[in-house]
Amino acid sequence: TPSALKHETNRTYIRRLDKTRLAFSLRTRYNDIEKCWLVLRERNRERRIPMARESENALFETWRATVAIPAQKTLAYAFALQDSPRR
Repeated sequence: TPSALKHETNRTYIRRLDKTRLAFSLRTRYNDIEKCWLVLRERNRERRIPMARESENALFETWRATVAIPAQKTLAYAFALQDSPRR
C-alpha cells in the first residue's frame, strides 16, 4: 500500500553505523511486502542489496540494509519491492 511506505533522508531512516557503513531503513505496511531491496545506482548500473525485516508491529514492518560508505560524496538509491501473495 503506497500510503504505508515511508522513508525520509534523516537519521531515523539513514544511519551511519561507523566509519565505513551506512544503514538504510524503509517502513511498509505489515504483511504487505514479500521482499525488499535497496537499489544503489553506481556509474550507469544498478546494484540490488536484499533488505531484511528489522522489526514489526500490528501495523508496520521496518526493513533494513547495510552498505559500505561509497568513495564518491553522492549516493543515488531507491527501493524495489515485491508484493506479498498473502494480501
